[in-house]
Amino acid sequence: MQLFESRVHFRCPTCRHFNVQNVEVPELDYSADSPSDYTSNGEAILWCEACENEFPSAVWCNGSHCEFTLDDYPHVKLTGDPPLYSQDQNDYWLDYDPPDDPFAICMTTLEQIGSQLTDKATHKDDPQLLNRMVFSQAITALESYLFDTLVRRVTNSRDVLVRLLNRDKVINQEKFTLQALANNERLLEEHMRKYLGSVLYHNLERVNFLYEAAFGFSMKTSEPNWETLLEGVNHRHDCVHRNGVNAEGRKLLIFGRQYVDHLIGVIKGLVSRIEHQITPDDDVPW
Repeated sequence: MQLFESRVHFRCPTCRHFNVQNVEVPELDYSADSPSDYTSNGEAILWCEACENEFPSAVWCNGSHCEFTLDDYPHVKLTGDPPLYSQDQNDYWLDYDPPDDPFAICMTTLEQIGSQLTDKATHKDDPQLLNRMVFSQAITALESYLFDTLVRRVTNSRDVLVRLLNRDKVINQEKFTLQALANNERLLEEHMRKYLGSVLYHNLERVNFLYEAAFGFSMKTSEPNWETLLEGVNHRHDCVHRNGVNAEGRKLLIFGRQYVDHLIGVIKGLVSRIEHQITPDDDVPW
């Protein structure tokens, strides 16, 4: 689910109805050194509320605006507002209580699933099925650890929250009235919880930015196997969405015991370094 939107004004190319709508756009890439270089590009869909036609388009965004080019009408180029965090009406994350020790849970999970790796074929039509399932679960354990650790520290420590607010331009685009702040003393925490709950934690570049902002260290620069992790996340996408087949239609046969065991070791090393970098002072409550 994409969680960033641009407000666009446009006249329908087919019925000429004038529309004003929020359009989902790709999240900006925050890995660049300068905020002026935060950009994204991808696909978006505009639609007309009058004739109910959809208009797929290519979209390019930066911190100041979004540009849309309609696929079927390439001469139509639209400009939308800067991409903003979408106000999800789902309040699930407001009551989510992260575990007290995400590190121990992650390490135990990795140990347990790692014990299931095998050199034997586990399905007559899909020999690496079990190892591929273990591989996917290992990436999921990493995502869960990254989310639980971040949301727990941010909501328990005023210092961590302030550091994140000082760096993250997206959450800083939120606007509140004094009345709203007076009526709800948890307003800041609630919006931060919803925001962190919206992040896709397999987007490691994005998560690295959040960790660097909140804790002052970069997972990317301290992790010698960063490219291996990025590759693993991409492979997991093929496992979950295509049953181990890549976008070219080729079955991936890389999930031998040695490869998956190595990836589990890489994940263990990363979460151990994160735990070492996060200081006890970050657990001091507001």
